[in-house]
Amino acid sequence: KTDVEPLVNGAYDQMAQLASTAEYEVLLATMWYDTDIAGRSPGAVIADSVADLYNQVKANPENYPRGLTVRILLGNPPELATGDFSGQLWSVLEDIRDAGVPEMTNQEIGWNLQVADYKGAWPHSHTKLLVVDGKTAVAAGYNMTYEHYSEEHPSGKGGGRNDLGIQVTGPVAQDSVLAFDELWVGSDERTCTDFDPIYGVWQATCYDFKATGQHVPEVMKYYI
Repeated sequence: KTDVEPLVNGAYDQMAQLASTAEYEVLLATMWYDTDIAGRSPGAVIADSVADLYNQVKANPENYPRGLTVRILLGNPPELATGDFSGQLWSVLEDIRDAGVPEMTNQEIGWNLQVADYKGAWPHSHTKLLVVDGKTAVAAGYNMTYEHYSEEHPSGKGGGRNDLGIQVTGPVAQDSVLAFDELWVGSDERTCTDFDPIYGVWQATCYDFKATGQHVPEVMKYYI
């Protein structure tokens, strides 16, 4: 039993709060990612924190001398989908754009947003992981899906499925960075040069390539 009041979006609010503290890098991996159809999907909650980071970097780039990188990796589970528009990767891009982020990269201020799909579908990646600055990590059992909201969630779509996550700070977070890189490197990364494409056709401005993983030295330090 606890006297702590539950957050509206549960652990997703806690993860968003952690992500918003990043000074160098945010790494997020999830297997499933629901399209935002009720206004407050778990992905939309995280997207809001990404928008907060973008606004912080844009307003005060001097506070981010190494720039700031956000990497989001989906697990590419087998899904019954027809056409690119039904892929989960498009939902990530739409959520972040709708949250107010106008661009994936801006070298002038040091902003770098990267999204990718795990390279394999049989098997896919089951990993649910968040790492901030190579210092603090969250290992979770829940995906970015409505299913893991409480049944009383304001979206009206909560599935009431309980699952757990654990947040740790210290050297073990470095192992989490390595685990993320094992999944990220070689995955299908997608970049879009225009977040407001003509007629809303993402394909007109996006292209895919194989992901690579680099980190600034500060992210690769061991923290007590």
